[in-house]
Amino acid sequence: MLTLDEWKLLREEIQKAVDWMDSKQPEDAILSHHGITYGEKIGPITLSFCIGYGSRGVFVFNHEHMHDLSLPEHMRKSDWQGYTEEEIAAIRETVEHATPVVSDWNGVGFGTYSIAIGKPWGDGVYSAFLNYRKAGSQIFDDQFWIDNPVKVTKPEGWR
Repeated sequence: MLTLDEWKLLREEIQKAVDWMDSKQPEDAILSHHGITYGEKIGPITLSFCIGYGSRGVFVFNHEHMHDLSLPEHMRKSDWQGYTEEEIAAIRETVEHATPVVSDWNGVGFGTYSIAIGKPWGDGVYSAFLNYRKAGSQIFDDQFWIDNPVKVTKPEGWR
């Protein structure tokens, strides 16, 4: 699935995201529930990191062919059948190298895999998320984002 260099990059970026959890953020920073996404695909994977249920950090590994799995076979662009047990085990082990894993879901046979970690969010990033929650329905107004640009600092290479 990934080359040795891609596994190395994935491991480095996971560690960057875990370290980012403790970063200081501007007082008026806003972080949406979508969190942050690594700027480039790592092999076929798009890596995201967000605040999930119970305020857990959640890594999301979306495969480039994930949407094919919901299509009838004759409409699919690839013959990919979802993550294998070996791929899921390797991804989980990569995350566990950086931080303890609390739970995971989807995975084998799916086009996406999510892992919740046990490390708590630092005050800066969590406050930015709470600012997003406080904004309520304003987040659906384009003018809100013009008046309140996202000021969250992110790890290098993440958006």
